Amino acid sequence: LTEQRHTAMLLLLYIVLSHGALLSYTSCPGTSGQIKYHRIMKPNNGRTDPRPRVTLVGLFPLHRGPTCSEVVKSSNYRGFQRMEAMVRAIKEVNERTKYSSVYVEAIIYDTCSDFTGEHPIMAVKDAIDKVSLEPDNVIIGVIGAAHSSVTKALAKATLGLNLPLVSYASTNKDLTKYKMFARTVWSDSVLAKAILEIMAAFNLCTIKTLGTEGSDNSRALAGDLEMAGTHQQCSTVE
Repeated sequence: LTEQRHTAMLLLLYIVLSHGALLSYTSCPGTSGQIKYHRIMKPNNGRTDPRPRVTLVGLFPLHRGPTCSEVVKSSNYRGFQRMEAMVRAIKEVNERTKYSSVYVEAIIYDTCSDFTGEHPIMAVKDAIDKVSLEPDNVIIGVIGAAHSSVTKALAKATLGLNLPLVSYASTNKDLTKYKMFARTVWSDSVLAKAILEIMAAFNLCTIKTLGTEGSDNSRALAGDLEMAGTHQQCSTVE
């Protein structure tokens, strides 16, 4: 089972990174209390596919507001895009029966753009409760979250549950200390080093960074640039 977990996780991560195509499905039809979710399961109750099933938990900011009813604005539509990329990746993995010895199911949750981490942690707990009622199923990992502040809290929870956590967007360098955490993007410190190397190569002295609204990553990146650039003769960050 451990080998099957690793195979499914690696295949899924590779395809998530490689495929950005969108699917038409973007709604959240299920609710569990105040938690919105969508579940991907074996068709025909698994009668046509003999492979054992495993489950991934996906966490994406799709709505916002006190009642989680307002669709995220267009400038932050990446929650839908990343969710649809995960759906596409799972579809690709499950169709490649020659290379996958398990059938990957998923429970995809709307985090309601909660920056505290409370909602995503509740979602993971909800998924564990659901899968615990299915003796032939097991959760193999969690995909998320979108913001570093949320991922930090989530990383502590998933580490205690012995579940791998893979973020598609969190760049805070402090997340590296969590043993079961991985990400598909570079950390702020790695990005800062790359930017400074480009500046040095082209003899540049000034860099301007663009940040995402509601995220601390832009400030963290600016801080890393300033710290890493102290050895250079000229470097200013705006």
